[in-house]
Amino acid sequence: MVNEILRGISTALSREFTEKEYEIYVEEIRQGLQEPCFFVSAQNPSSQHFLEGRYLRRCPILIQFFPEDGKQEICHEVAERMIACLEYITLPGEEQPIWGKNPRYEIHDGVMSFFLDYDLFVLRKEDQEKMGELLQNGKAR
Repeated sequence: MVNEILRGISTALSREFTEKEYEIYVEEIRQGLQEPCFFVSAQNPSSQHFLEGRYLRRCPILIQFFPEDGKQEICHEVAERMIACLEYITLPGEEQPIWGKNPRYEIHDGVMSFFLDYDLFVLRKEDQEKMGELLQNGKAR
């Protein structure tokens, strides 16, 4: 599920920022980072069990934006566009979008860190029979 969310975010970012060639990295890059670019990562995803095979998957996301020249003005403009384009994303192979909530960002040393959360329920299908046969004996009085 996390990989599908990361792919959905990458697709939304590439659609929004078409006027300039922004690289979008999902894997860690040790060398050769070409600015301007985005680095997308999941931060401590979790799963909580509910009834009937339902699970609430929480996926906090961190997107770092590295501008070409480190200007805060560009970071603020990009953040505003990211809030709009990442509010709803569609996962690969799905029709219904999921909602990105609590968007927020901060800028330190010329790098913007953008945070948001994607929470969704998933249903694990169990092929188990719910109940077998019940035999009951009784007498009437």
